[in-house]
Amino acid sequence: MSILNAVKLLARLKQLHDICLPPPDETGQAARWNALQEWLQLNPDFRVHLENVLQAEPEPALEYLLTALGLDKSMITQFDPRKELQGQAVETIKQLQAIYKSRQQEG
Repeated sequence: MSILNAVKLLARLKQLHDICLPPPDETGQAARWNALQEWLQLNPDFRVHLENVLQAEPEPALEYLLTALGLDKSMITQFDPRKELQGQAVETIKQLQAIYKSRQQEG
């Protein structure tokens, strides 16, 4: 993967992170779910791997996702030497898993 594609991927992961942040109240839950579904429609390459990400622990899920999307983890290190983005990605995966778990409990 080129550096440009890696930057684009990191930007999409940031979008996902922002969507997965906990809403301030219960009315925000539905809006967050809808925003997530819209994002997944715009990013079908993520949707394909979603089931595996939801099933794994967050750190292995991140490793899986990076590999599945063709991003070498060493490339991220160039942009993220202190591993802040990687930590944010793990937190995003935790939030994503919580969203789906909550949705299953509702349904």
